[in-house]
Amino acid sequence: MVSLIQKIDRIIEERSLLKHPFYQTWSDGKLTREALVGYSKEYYQLVKAVPIFMTQLMDHVPEHLYDELDFNQQEELSHIKLWERFANGLGVSSEELNGYEALYTTNHAISGMHSLMSSFVSGSTAMYALEKEI
Repeated sequence: MVSLIQKIDRIIEERSLLKHPFYQTWSDGKLTREALVGYSKEYYQLVKAVPIFMTQLMDHVPEHLYDELDFNQQEELSHIKLWERFANGLGVSSEELNGYEALYTTNHAISGMHSLMSSFVSGSTAMYALEKEI
């Protein structure tokens, strides 16, 4: 019998971002610096949003899981500085990074994630899928 988590994992695998041509090109070491610069600015929008997702999710978390999610949120906050260093290393200034206007599709995806944080079940499932991919 296939467990629920196995079913979720299968769906994640079928739709994995890592199968996207961009990530395949990156894995093959063929991504241009220009593409990485663009990616650093675009993906930063998600990196900044994840701690906010965690804050929203913590409004719905069972009490016995609160400390664990609080720890995870602090870890996610530390990723922001790491990503800024990555972008800076590519020549993207902090001003450019923080002033960047994300693509509609990026904003739409982040908005969708925000809406999933309205319950513990949908929020924790969405965060599980996100963490499984990154």
